[in-house]
Amino acid sequence: MRKRLWTVTIASLSATALFAGGGQDDSGGSAISGGSSGGYTQSAYLNSMDLPPVDQRIPENPMVLGPGIAGVTEIGEFGGIFANDSPDAANAQGMTNVALPFWGEAKMERPEVLPLAYVSVTSSNGNRTQTVKLRTGLKYSDGSPHTTEDFLFWWEDIAQNSELQDAVPGWLRQGDSVASITAVDDTTLRIDFPQPYPGFDVAIGASCERQCIQSPKAYLSQFHKDYADATELANKVSAAGFEEWTELFRARWDQFGNANTEIPSMMPFTPSTGIEGTPIVWVRNPYFWQVDTEGNQLPYFDEQHSTIVPDAAARSLRAFAGEVNSFGVPLTDLELAQQAADKGDIQLVNFPFKGDLAERTIQFNWFTPDPFKREIFRDVRFRLAISHWAPRQLISDLEFEGLAPIRQIGVFDKENAWYYEPLATLALERDLDQANALLDEMGLTDKDADGFRLGPDGQPITLTIFSV
Repeated sequence: MRKRLWTVTIASLSATALFAGGGQDDSGGSAISGGSSGGYTQSAYLNSMDLPPVDQRIPENPMVLGPGIAGVTEIGEFGGIFANDSPDAANAQGMTNVALPFWGEAKMERPEVLPLAYVSVTSSNGNRTQTVKLRTGLKYSDGSPHTTEDFLFWWEDIAQNSELQDAVPGWLRQGDSVASITAVDDTTLRIDFPQPYPGFDVAIGASCERQCIQSPKAYLSQFHKDYADATELANKVSAAGFEEWTELFRARWDQFGNANTEIPSMMPFTPSTGIEGTPIVWVRNPYFWQVDTEGNQLPYFDEQHSTIVPDAAARSLRAFAGEVNSFGVPLTDLELAQQAADKGDIQLVNFPFKGDLAERTIQFNWFTPDPFKREIFRDVRFRLAISHWAPRQLISDLEFEGLAPIRQIGVFDKENAWYYEPLATLALERDLDQANALLDEMGLTDKDADGFRLGPDGQPITLTIFSV
């Protein structure tokens, strides 16, 4: 069986889209579905479990993914294992990104809001009040309901508890003031700020994944001193080998989603072995709240396996041998990866990220204390001359195996609303004659015996470049 190797050389691929890719069983054939209920179909992996029908396990309004949505290109098939390697236990994490309440695809334009577990955010009162709606009927992996009560537990008993957190999360704070959050009902939150907060829908999507959405009150309250019986909690702390209740709480909270096999989860996969296992195993969440456009309950894969391989070279060799499904290829190993792809052992794919920016450039200090350099840096002809001088293709060949496309700084995706052709292609060609003509036009015509242009002090013009 030919296995896939994904290389992400531009930016990360949304895990939401990844789960909508097809899985395979160990024999290389497609796994069969496990039957349908209420118009929905589950994986055969779940057939032996004593579970309610699919339509009773997912929300009334589940998130629907399919071709043309969030990068999904086709309907997948149930079955198989998603295998990857990690350098250490901290990086061996469950596939958690799909739990983000919102996901924006672009950096410069206002991100497209993709409703996930939280179906909407509505602003009012001059952007001071944010109303957040959860999907109706969301459930954790054990079948217990996920409601606004869980959000308030996270907010009141974790986020604002100085024993558990050093500070209130910045996305819910304005200066010295924190948000006022109330539950209107089981699926509606009202969040009030003292000042306008026009980007809140993006902020909650970037910040809420492992915080508010993954804090089941019914389970975690037994480890919290404000809820648990003091004697029982002390016994649990001691039995677990900890000294403080906060240590036990953090361990059971398991924000990396890789250690606690008992905590109810909103993620597509839940820990099965914990980090002591080799490989670490996660299994599909039977109550996961996403389906595809044909009614198949996601994810398609039945399990996720992560093997801890500390040595980077060993991880590359395992990937090139087809031992994992996904691997970001270091540029230093690109030649080996291409050889493996040529033999048919792997599939090598370059994933650009829609709406991303070309942002690596030389940025001149317009406020340098040197008056001469301040003047030339602010002259567009100087910057155009440098652009025509820049050996972009040589840099691509030497540093990126020739794969880095030649681009101007800014938005390069032609489908992005902010793409502007004249700027995206401005002064890209290496043209030393044009560069010299622009410098001559500026009056920088004095040169030394070696041809270096001289500044007003009679010395060659030199630039100091800092790389960050």
